[in-house]
Amino acid sequence: MIPGLGYDYGSGELSIMPSLFRVAALLVLALPSTLPRLLAEGGSLLPPAALMESVQPKDLRAHAELLASTELGGRHTISPSSAVAARYLASRLRSYGFKGGGDGGEFLQRFTLLDSQDLQGTATLSLPRETEPAVFDTESDLYLFPDGPAAKLEAEAVFAGHGITAPDGSHDDYRQLDVKGKVVVVVPGAPGGGSGQPWASPKSITAENKARIAAERGAVALLVLGESQRESTKTGTARTGDVGTLVLADSADARRSIPAVRLSLRASEALLAGTGLKAKALVSGSALPPARGLGRRVVLETTQPAGRFTAANVVGILEGSDSRLKQEYVLFSAHYDHLRTRDGKVFTGADDDASGTSAILEIAEAVALGPRPARSVLVIFHTGEEEGLLGSAYFVRHPAVPLNNIVAALNIDMIGRSRPEDEIDNRNEELSDAQTVYLIGSDKLSSELHRLSEEVNQQTERLSLDYRYNRDDHPERLYYRSDHWNYAKRGIPVIFYFTGLHIDYHQPTDTVDKLDFEKMSRITRLVLATGWRLANLDHRVRLLQPADGKASGR
Repeated sequence: MIPGLGYDYGSGELSIMPSLFRVAALLVLALPSTLPRLLAEGGSLLPPAALMESVQPKDLRAHAELLASTELGGRHTISPSSAVAARYLASRLRSYGFKGGGDGGEFLQRFTLLDSQDLQGTATLSLPRETEPAVFDTESDLYLFPDGPAAKLEAEAVFAGHGITAPDGSHDDYRQLDVKGKVVVVVPGAPGGGSGQPWASPKSITAENKARIAAERGAVALLVLGESQRESTKTGTARTGDVGTLVLADSADARRSIPAVRLSLRASEALLAGTGLKAKALVSGSALPPARGLGRRVVLETTQPAGRFTAANVVGILEGSDSRLKQEYVLFSAHYDHLRTRDGKVFTGADDDASGTSAILEIAEAVALGPRPARSVLVIFHTGEEEGLLGSAYFVRHPAVPLNNIVAALNIDMIGRSRPEDEIDNRNEELSDAQTVYLIGSDKLSSELHRLSEEVNQQTERLSLDYRYNRDDHPERLYYRSDHWNYAKRGIPVIFYFTGLHIDYHQPTDTVDKLDFEKMSRITRLVLATGWRLANLDHRVRLLQPADGKASGR
């Protein structure tokens, strides 16, 4: 039996058995309180000691051992094990006293995903010639991106570089290029890999988004030259175990009005034959020629079957104590999904992200012990993060509470590992040590949030806060790669807590025995205390104004 975990064979429900300490804490906190009104004006107000002390390594381990068990099979977004994990998370929130923020007052916020992994549509590309036309199909040379329409067309081909238009107008591959009624041909990625470009987020440079841009300009199809079959929808680069075949059924990707097809290098060279362009040179990242017509026509025919699956975020709400401020929310989040089981290997995802999910469970239980903070607490366990931040993308389009009422979002993704002092494997060199946590995004939208975060750390855990991944020019671009990004895009201040990439990332070897639960408990208490401070401020954290960098209220 997992420590602290019991199974009710009569009801078939999992239940966490509270420790004697927690029972005692609840009894004490239930007594008539003489505590002053919990409104902080930038002072040192922290959670009551009982709340902080309720976060214990053994309780984090109990959650993690269940979530990252081989029996749960890796918690892939559309797997049965993911549904079991969601039910477990919902049952915990209910037992803590949260109300459901999902469908009809339930804890599950369900949504539909389309998956092309097993039900791939087909594509046939014909290149008319004076002699026999060259023909390519999905059996060998083409990959049809999911969720575009079935189509049969013949049109002129036009080369459009990377096929990107920056929202701020600083880059536009379609400048002075007419693509109406034409097939747009692009290369994968972004100029210079997108490094240092604020508009080149991982999601913006995917083929799906490029197809949307082409469609807005009147194109009838998109062809992507020589793109790797294992390009991830999250980063634009190949990563083991992350193919990214899912899209939201109600997303712009799913509603895309034109087909998008990825060509092999062989098909790419055939398409460009006689045009003066070489596919291998273009895809390798060499300087691109100007956008122009290719002087040839193509015939494209596609079909688009797709599997439909139901996934669910787990959403809980704990109402605040102040009659006015309880209409506002502090969000705590983590993603509970991980990767598909493949070739009999289970990717249990202990650090990614059973560690963060366990931490959010402990935070939820702690804030529910009482007394209640002034603002309400919103807890979300997102799913589909590994497939392109899908659960958080769905939530911000279908929020359980008004997005403008979320004062800040604290996201935890991978806080379970520490670099041993005698580590010699350079693949673990980015792991933080036992006293360090990486913070990302705290100063992006609010300098006040950053300051409060630093103050709370000094008043509580005194961890070493490292901001190396917070740099805009860091090649990992982690600010754009976890669920907080979907909230930051909508002007909600965020902090992302993280302890570093490692040799076991997205591997079957990411297991519970490698987690540092003492460090996890300290980080969890830091996040709890930071959220508590935000929930009891007498004002919303002030946002930076892009024009002058000065902070202002929302």
